[in-house]
Amino acid sequence: MSGRVALTGLVEGPRSPYLEDLIPGFDDGAHATALGKALLATMRPEERYRYVREAGLRVFTRNTLDSVEALEADLAAGERRGMFVELGQYRPGVGCASVIVLPDRDPERRMVLAVSAPVADLTKSATIFRAKLTDLSKDVAALVTAASPPRPA
Repeated sequence: MSGRVALTGLVEGPRSPYLEDLIPGFDDGAHATALGKALLATMRPEERYRYVREAGLRVFTRNTLDSVEALEADLAAGERRGMFVELGQYRPGVGCASVIVLPDRDPERRMVLAVSAPVADLTKSATIFRAKLTDLSKDVAALVTAASPPRPA
């Protein structure tokens, strides 16, 4: 499928929950991970609908969103909150939080930053996660923008 929502880089910390299939190239379950939700939120509604229709809404856990309406409501909540979240939707007991770094119109330049943690840690410290992700995303965006060649007009 063209226009995939895919993981392109990963760094595991000493306290990161182990998720064996979250490796560069992973492109399944955008609707069930905060990383994927943030990328889906950068799409125009018709792009997102087409993507979800083609990729499907595979159920990973009993918490996985399995309807377009639930996903759209969750994406809207993430935009209002300034952070996309999933709690046990991809793996039981594991949560993920994500922020948009570059919401570029070019899908190849869209970038988000995410962190996975045990659900209890993520819910207990959501404000800290959001603040740190937001600060780091600004630093990453500045670095990427500075390193990018100028775009043709």
